[in-house]
Amino acid sequence: MKNYYIYFFFKNLIFYIPILVIYLNFILKDSTLVGIVLSVKTFSVFFLEIPMGYVADKVGRKISLYLSSITNIFSLIFFIVSPTFVTLILAEFLFSLSETLMSGADIALIYDNLKYENREKEFDEVQRKSFFISSIALAIAFIIGSYLYSKNKKSVFVLSIIISIGLLYILRKIKEYPYRKVIEKKDKLEILKEDFKNLKKESRILKEIVFYSAIIVSIFMGIYFYIFPIELNKFTNDSLIYGMFYCVGVLFIGMGGKFQKYIKNNLTFIYLGPIILIPLIFWGFFFKNINFMITLILIIRIFWGTYSNAVNIEINRRIKNSEIRATIFSIKNAILNIILGLFFISMGLMNRYNFTSFNILGIYGILLIGLIFLGVILMKKKEE
Repeated sequence: MKNYYIYFFFKNLIFYIPILVIYLNFILKDSTLVGIVLSVKTFSVFFLEIPMGYVADKVGRKISLYLSSITNIFSLIFFIVSPTFVTLILAEFLFSLSETLMSGADIALIYDNLKYENREKEFDEVQRKSFFISSIALAIAFIIGSYLYSKNKKSVFVLSIIISIGLLYILRKIKEYPYRKVIEKKDKLEILKEDFKNLKKESRILKEIVFYSAIIVSIFMGIYFYIFPIELNKFTNDSLIYGMFYCVGVLFIGMGGKFQKYIKNNLTFIYLGPIILIPLIFWGFFFKNINFMITLILIIRIFWGTYSNAVNIEINRRIKNSEIRATIFSIKNAILNIILGLFFISMGLMNRYNFTSFNILGIYGILLIGLIFLGVILMKKKEE
């Protein structure tokens, strides 16, 4: 498994994430344009996820990962060479393409390789380790990226290009075992129809987990990617301190991922686990303190890590047909991204009408209560 872990470490050395909004503001000088550029990524992921998941399943997961790294290199070049509003939109679109080519393909590659070697039982531990290694890599990248940005604004993108080139070499050392059945040649339309039938054959519980978990995780992401930066900007303008907070955030999600091994029933945790956060969210809503808000969001990151690992493990266990494994994960990410995009638009409108981060947190709490009730209903259906 050593090559998998090396791959997960290097693919998460993304040096520019903590400073991306700062950099876009520096280039565009207009927060509205920055919002448009960032929304391109969210909505592009929604439209690209399922087609790219299908590509990974049909062309090959390893080829999909190669294409992801190559596309990412071109995306980063647009961030460096004469960045304008138009080229930055193109950069975000290419980044979305890169992300969707990788999304689901990496997990599907590992799971089906283990399945081929009759080592499926090892997947839970491999998933937890990969998740933790990814968080360590991101933490390192955020600290280095924040420091480099303070010295040279484009250095973070240059270093990320070098890492993406290195990934192409690392991928050569990872095997891809057969996961598709050998079937007679059919035209593409027949294959597509067959895959759609296979998708329909998957269990009702699997489909519910995909949809339900996508909504729950989009709430975590909405809080972290929208409220966290707003409160952090009030707290500090120093890019290095900013990066350190993001570093702690990714370490916390990695720690949370390790805690998944203590979850006795993943399915119950997926449906009902988020109830743990409701008292904390409403405490933050009523307490209205910036320091508490930042601490609360970091605590949510720990839970997020545990929850995400439980979801990935449970989904992989329940997929019957490996030929559509990456596609199913892509469907989950597509749902997540469209809901997240709608959250961003809603939060932007609420901000315009003077809603504070604390007000928005309260709305998230109410939404979470509604989802817990839905989770109870789904659990009762499972028992029937």
